[in-house]
Amino acid sequence: TRFFARLRRLQPVAGFAESERGAGSAPWRHAVAVHPLAYLGHRATFMGQFLARSNLVLPVWDWLDPGAAYGWRPYFRPLVALHDALQPTVLFRPGLWLVLAVAVGVLAWRVRSTPAGAFALGVTTSAVVYVMTFFVVGVAADFRYAYWCVLAALAGAVAVGVAHHYRRATLQSD
Repeated sequence: TRFFARLRRLQPVAGFAESERGAGSAPWRHAVAVHPLAYLGHRATFMGQFLARSNLVLPVWDWLDPGAAYGWRPYFRPLVALHDALQPTVLFRPGLWLVLAVAVGVLAWRVRSTPAGAFALGVTTSAVVYVMTFFVVGVAADFRYAYWCVLAALAGAVAVGVAHHYRRATLQSD
């Protein structure tokens, strides 16, 4: 992105030798301070890729190598075919799971006084915060970084269902 192009131009000006670039964060901090909008643009581009575009789901690049121990096994090949079919779909976009986690969290708010509702609210809030931290610290847009959000959205949805059922049953018995 433009941010990294500017960072590469700034590093020699800032007085950092080639060997020092990986040694510290001073060139990075300097570039962010001098070009904060470029840095925010870079982070927004990263989050757009992470949340809405096709990303690496499973590291299949070496699975079909002739030397791979498991890539050519007859029970593994259908998994690779299923991966190849599902990987470009919305199912493997972290943004979908982030939206679902927010929706489950909103539904959990009404039943947060029940144990299941509190659980759902806690896990979905945790997942949303976790995924959103990638705006600041994310370095790779692999789907594996959204696994917690997927699990939290699914488990939270089940817990919200239980909490609503419990609440209805409690209100009917009163």
